[in-house]
Amino acid sequence: MPQLKILVLSQSNIIRQGIQLCLNDLSIPVKAYLSSEIETAREIIEKMQIGLIIVDEIIASAKEFEKFIINTDLKIIYLSFEKSSKDGNMNINISQKEMGDLLREYIDNGNDSKNQETEKGLSKRENEVVRMLSLGAGNKEIAQKLHLSLHTVLTHRKNIIRKLGIKTTSGLTVYAILNGIITIEEAAI
Repeated sequence: MPQLKILVLSQSNIIRQGIQLCLNDLSIPVKAYLSSEIETAREIIEKMQIGLIIVDEIIASAKEFEKFIINTDLKIIYLSFEKSSKDGNMNINISQKEMGDLLREYIDNGNDSKNQETEKGLSKRENEVVRMLSLGAGNKEIAQKLHLSLHTVLTHRKNIIRKLGIKTTSGLTVYAILNGIITIEEAAI
């Protein structure tokens, strides 16, 4: 089993150290790198070939982080007070066993998105996100209107970019018009 390199990105030293201790005690090969700043995280990612980022809600909600992750294809798990889910949320109160199971699943399934086959079709929810982005909505507005967490919206955006290869809002608008997600009249508003 190859060693998984994980970056723990949190403003809280206690959270960073606690996750590192849990990771070190797992029976799977994991190397943890710790950071409290986005710029330092960028450097670690470039130098250490990180496969997974675990990030807290405070840093994840920063505009700088949003811009950073939109342009990366790394797997991201968001620490939150919400229930752990398959869309990338990990409850802050997760047990060490549950964390180990989550990471084993990640390793066993080869969830490194660089190795995943690109899917051309968007899910219904991704189409809703494309529609709202094309009409000028921001991430927070999309989260509110679709009753999603901000982290889930960011995950959908990453998946849309990966599937379509379109990184700009104007490009998504053209895609949405050509694929009947919005009309030209709606786009002109």
